[in-house]
Amino acid sequence: MNAPFAFAFPATFFVEAAGETSRCDDEVCFAKTVQIEGNEFKLVGTATYHFIFLDCYAAALYTRSGHASLESYRDTSQKILAVQYLRTISKDRIIDSSNETIDSHPDYDAANFSSELNQLYSLFHDVKDGDRAVLLFNFPSGVTLYFNSQRLGQFEGPEFTSAYAGVWLSPYSVGRRFTRSLLGAQ
Repeated sequence: MNAPFAFAFPATFFVEAAGETSRCDDEVCFAKTVQIEGNEFKLVGTATYHFIFLDCYAAALYTRSGHASLESYRDTSQKILAVQYLRTISKDRIIDSSNETIDSHPDYDAANFSSELNQLYSLFHDVKDGDRAVLLFNFPSGVTLYFNSQRLGQFEGPEFTSAYAGVWLSPYSVGRRFTRSLLGAQ
């Protein structure tokens, strides 16, 4: 069983420029390794989510091993998803997109997680270019959400954690190419 982890910002996920210790995606640079609670997390991959012709956000996936697979959203390894928004997106659009993505997975139904999702969504607000979110996926303690360096909350439950990680990491994610890039495929 993995021990819960938390960290105080500023964690060094986001860096200012490309270099040997970083990787950039759409002008957003991510550190190749980060230290959290004495544990090193390695960058698996980066991706930019596009909607039609609009760049919405750049993201990076970190794991302890530096590796992940298409089934990673289900496994119990600790994972970190760091996101930097590239444009203004309404809270309602983020919520609708999350629910649609969870509902598209044949094993999950957003209605089964309505309590957890409602708690999570109550913390959401409109985002703007430059806003940053970090999601810590830790089994069995759940998902911890940070937004612009502030810890907003933790949401428990292994099935909920898998379903929410699946928004970005499952075969039924927000986008296949996006997920493949996050999982390290070039």
